[in-house]
Amino acid sequence: MSLRSLGRTLQSVGHERLLPILCCEGATRKSWQSHCRTDNAISRCYATNLATNQKPDWNKAVSEAEKIVGYPTSFLSLRWLLSDEIANVALHLRKLVGSNHPLLKTAKSLLYNGRNNMQAWGLIVLLISKAAGHINVDEMEEDKAAGVLHSQRALAEVTEMIRTSHLVHKGLVNIYPGLYSETTVLNDMTFGNKIALLSGDYLLGNSCAELAGLRNQELVELMSSAIRDLTEGEFLGPRDKQNNPLPSPPGTADQL
Repeated sequence: MSLRSLGRTLQSVGHERLLPILCCEGATRKSWQSHCRTDNAISRCYATNLATNQKPDWNKAVSEAEKIVGYPTSFLSLRWLLSDEIANVALHLRKLVGSNHPLLKTAKSLLYNGRNNMQAWGLIVLLISKAAGHINVDEMEEDKAAGVLHSQRALAEVTEMIRTSHLVHKGLVNIYPGLYSETTVLNDMTFGNKIALLSGDYLLGNSCAELAGLRNQELVELMSSAIRDLTEGEFLGPRDKQNNPLPSPPGTADQL
């Protein structure tokens, strides 16, 4: 029996019938075992190469998308984050250094996030705007180089700032009696919560004012519904004492 025919036989029979077939001559059995080891090695190598080749390159995808819209969305939020109000917030954030408040991690991710996923929402808005196109618009409104309207770019900025305000608000720490025994730590966490709350409210308030300036009733209604759903999502499902989502028990997803 050749190795190829033996392989077909092993695939066609069940485990209870493998023993008589494996009790063949020693040379054939050794050759088959060597063939199996080689085949398994090739399969593992192929699977590894396939997984490596399919690994997504986020920075490359963002860069190509920015070329499509003709505008570097990495700088969409700079006009908001470099304002005088945010500069004052940054001065107060220096007092939280060393306190392990979640707001520090959020602020760091906003400025030094290597994956560039902070501008993904605004980039998606610009990509959809580019694909949808526009007709019968004033030439002053259209950005010839980017192919999108100035109002569409403003909407992308608003979308990013709404998400940023949501992330800042998520940095609030639930303080309950007995959580912090040291007064210094308690004061730092309380102060950090105040900064996170006021900063998130400032960004969200400015976003809503900018959204109203677009003078589009349907757009305001749509974005308001999105903010509502985004907020409600933080209170659905099981959560720990810090409002972090917990995985649902097995089988509960089918009951929903």
